[in-house]
Amino acid sequence: MVRYIEWLLRHRFAVLFILALITAFFGWHFSQARVSSSIEEIFFANNPRYDRYEERNREFASDNLLIVGITSGDLCSPDAVKRLRRACDEISALDCVGRVQSFADAQYIRSEEDVLTISDYGDLFAQSPERRGELLNYLNRDELTSGIFITENGQHAVVIAEMASNGNEWETGPGAMDRIKAILEDHGFPSDTLQVGGISAVLSECLRQARVSFREILPITCLILFVTVYLMFRRVWPVLLTMVITGMSVAWTMGLAIILYGHLNIFTTSIPGIVLIICFSDVIHLCSAYLLDITAGTTKDQALRNMGREVGAACLYTSVTTFFGFVSLALVPTPVFRQTGVLLGFGVSAALFITITIMPVLLSFMRAPRPLMRGATGALQGVFTRIISGINRVSERHHRVVNAIFFLLFAVCLVGASRIHFETQFSERFSPRNQIQKGLSFFNKHFPGTDTLDIYLASGKGTDLLDPETFLQTAQLEKRIQAMPNVVQAVSVLDLVRKLYREISPEQAEQNPLPQTREALVQLLFLFDMSGGRDLDRLLSEDRKTMRLSVRLKDAGVIEASNTGNEIARIAQGIYKGKVTAEPLGLKYLIGEWLDDILAGQARGLAFSLITVAICMMAALRSVRIGLISMLPNVLPLLSLLAWAGFFWDKTDTDTMAVLMIAIGIGVDDTIHFLTRLRVEKEKTGELGAALGSSMHYAGRAMIMTTVILAAGFAPFAISDYFSVHILGTLLPACLVVALLADLFWVPSMARAGWIRFPAGARPEPKAK
Repeated sequence: MVRYIEWLLRHRFAVLFILALITAFFGWHFSQARVSSSIEEIFFANNPRYDRYEERNREFASDNLLIVGITSGDLCSPDAVKRLRRACDEISALDCVGRVQSFADAQYIRSEEDVLTISDYGDLFAQSPERRGELLNYLNRDELTSGIFITENGQHAVVIAEMASNGNEWETGPGAMDRIKAILEDHGFPSDTLQVGGISAVLSECLRQARVSFREILPITCLILFVTVYLMFRRVWPVLLTMVITGMSVAWTMGLAIILYGHLNIFTTSIPGIVLIICFSDVIHLCSAYLLDITAGTTKDQALRNMGREVGAACLYTSVTTFFGFVSLALVPTPVFRQTGVLLGFGVSAALFITITIMPVLLSFMRAPRPLMRGATGALQGVFTRIISGINRVSERHHRVVNAIFFLLFAVCLVGASRIHFETQFSERFSPRNQIQKGLSFFNKHFPGTDTLDIYLASGKGTDLLDPETFLQTAQLEKRIQAMPNVVQAVSVLDLVRKLYREISPEQAEQNPLPQTREALVQLLFLFDMSGGRDLDRLLSEDRKTMRLSVRLKDAGVIEASNTGNEIARIAQGIYKGKVTAEPLGLKYLIGEWLDDILAGQARGLAFSLITVAICMMAALRSVRIGLISMLPNVLPLLSLLAWAGFFWDKTDTDTMAVLMIAIGIGVDDTIHFLTRLRVEKEKTGELGAALGSSMHYAGRAMIMTTVILAAGFAPFAISDYFSVHILGTLLPACLVVALLADLFWVPSMARAGWIRFPAGARPEPKAK
């Protein structure tokens, strides 16, 4: 590293010119960036199950729903029905909407004088307002419409919009949600009477909140980080250096994203914040070492060389460990995570290369800085000195107690981590003041079961689903589904047949709810078609070989929805004995299945990351035993986070794993910086106490400053309405603090107990050139 710095100083103008050209190249590509995030790209790219889901959507109906709840004095009045119908017509004309439903176009099916009549409820409410109570009662007793469109008092109703798959749903979703609400408002339904729900609304709000957070909170974070750097050093040049290095690192990384993938998505737009973390960590350690050497009376040129030899090598190891931690995302079986892993791996490498390249060059152009311990800076650094001295005394006098406390804490965290239960309930990612949470309360009160799960029943060759025995088996399956604790209702063509049978043949229906022959079933469905009935194709395929069974679920997590779908498929297999296959599909089901794969991939990635970190620690510390022991303080922050979730949360959102990936990268950095410094100081002095004191003075000080700066910088994320961003301001700083305490107290105590030992022996200093 010293030779590299010497080479940089000899060719510093050429180095700056080349770096400027590379930055301009990547920066130009970054300036062409566009953000595009479809559901398929984010969750299901190259997934045949999603292709199957899209195929079924085109054949039957989509469950990608945006549901708007309306509250009014009397939604069944002729004027309200007229306004609602006009609003629905306008909504259905939007490019992003496939189909719109409300109680006004629900079908009223009755037999009068042996003639089957089918009308729209909207027409009946408008033509016969005196029948309001009768019609509402009938609509809410109907198996096909009960509890779906309007409440029994007629004061609360929903408009259900099936969102079209246009390849850019996450980008158009927030705008579509606002547009639909605006249309309803234009037709006399005030915005304060509207509530939104459904998987489309939830995913759209996720994107909106992520955008708001990284557009509005990230700049505040950057400002706080830069201001805190200034307060730590009380000089402008560390701030300017950090700005230059972070700006170049982000430009290189995001420019590569555009070169490789053509656009950014919701995941890759979060990369600048992570690259920011890596840059700050390395810059603070290098600046601190450089200033402390200057303060000790070292010449500027020698301080630059010392910075490379004593800190630069540690930065190299920390970047290698962080690189492997992020690249481990490639083990997650989804292209978007692989993209993110590749870009973060490159970002870490770029940040390290730019930092160790441009810092010595730029510092060489500057005059030697004033010593660190003077003026206001000296007062602040004096506080750090007293803290470091106190910590050093604790580890010296009470290292056995410190070791015992941390081992006990480690054991408690293991117990807590074993209690963790992962689940993702997107609607619960928002604060109570968010419109999604308000909508959730509304729908749970008036329309429970807005989440849907589709089960597609397909008959084998030579048979169809209108076989009476198969029909009865399907009725048995529906009954078993209805009995499941998280199911509100199951609706299929059976419900339509039951209704038609009661109307056409009430006496036979008293004996058997379903027709007993195939001919009778066929005749009922034919009569429905001939009488003007609609939407049979949304329940049963034209060849009568595929049936859609729509299951309404209580507001549940996506993993629970996936498990429910799999359980229904298992029940169906036992009922049909292979004669009919049951295929669970639906957006929430597929996301739950996807998250299962993500969790498994993240677990593999975390294991891979810990193994590679351990190997890097062994290489950096030149000892297998010390490398393994040093993993204890590195793992503790992860365990503490999991333990907190296990002890205090009923379920843990899967996005918490993202904090673990960031935390291990930063926590490992501090451990490497401290132990590599301890190894160097032990070789210099040959005495453990002096080596620990010097390591605390140099590395410990930088570790405290890094943690304070990063914790302060990420604190603003805690104000976000969105859980996945909120935890960056709560759980991430908590992990950083635990990592710092482990490195400052536990690592020195383990060294004093003899578990971490480096060989003594003076090493000659390289001559300055």
